[in-house]
Amino acid sequence: MQHANVSLVAICIMITWKMSGFTMLMLLSAFQSIDGQIYEAASIDGANAVQRFFRITLPIIRPTIGLSMMISIIGSVLAFEQFAIMTRGGPSSSTQTTVYYIYETSFKNFKFGYGAAISIILLIILAILSYLQTKVMRDPSE
Repeated sequence: MQHANVSLVAICIMITWKMSGFTMLMLLSAFQSIDGQIYEAASIDGANAVQRFFRITLPIIRPTIGLSMMISIIGSVLAFEQFAIMTRGGPSSSTQTTVYYIYETSFKNFKFGYGAAISIILLIILAILSYLQTKVMRDPSE
């Protein structure tokens, strides 16, 4: 049982290492796209650093945060190669993801119809999650 926990932690660390650079690059570009004159005008109006962050920075980078969250969630659900390379779903299927299960069902057990049905259900679940996340991250002023 201890090996199952270690393998899952190792995969989580590897995926975090893999995806953190891309996410940070997206957020960095969002921060750099904010015009400095906006902050200057807010400072003249008397806004402190916390007010500038919550009333200027966060609303401007909100779409980028939403996009990076959506990419991360979809990437997490569709993770396959990390689990296939490092553990092949083991030990005792403790690191088996839905996509790896679809792969095993379709290409190892030759149940292509069942694998396709699971894929369609996964597509529907991801579409619903993406829709809900888009609704949550929408600008409240719209």
